[in-house]
Amino acid sequence: IPTVPANPTTAQIQAAISAIIQNIAYLRAQLAILIATEQPGSKEVPPHCRGIVFSNTLKVGSTGNEVKCLQALLNQDSGTKIASSGVGSPGNETTLFGNLTKAAVVKFQEKYALSILTPSGLTAGTGIIGLATRAKLNALLGK
Repeated sequence: IPTVPANPTTAQIQAAISAIIQNIAYLRAQLAILIATEQPGSKEVPPHCRGIVFSNTLKVGSTGNEVKCLQALLNQDSGTKIASSGVGSPGNETTLFGNLTKAAVVKFQEKYALSILTPSGLTAGTGIIGLATRAKLNALLGK
């Protein structure tokens, strides 16, 4: 951030504005790099997700095919896996959004904080599938 004297000249103000614009351009480039690193990889869309578009707010107690797809997506990443074995584990996804799913959603939201939490002013995952989380999940599905 450029320093400007108490009574700056027009040239000093213009120089400060130019420096700020350069800083903004640099920060935008850094943001683009960060967003690019969050883009989905080439993982296959789970069978449970065929025809699914996340359009509902999901939370503990929610049920349905969106929940089963959500669990399948979360299980594709070891950092957001619902469980290693048993109910909710890969191949054992359910249609019930329970506490294990909520914990995995929090991890997912924090992994993709830049695109999910930061725009809403949040610093920690909520475990609720709201608008920003749905957008990220739909992006993972290529939608």
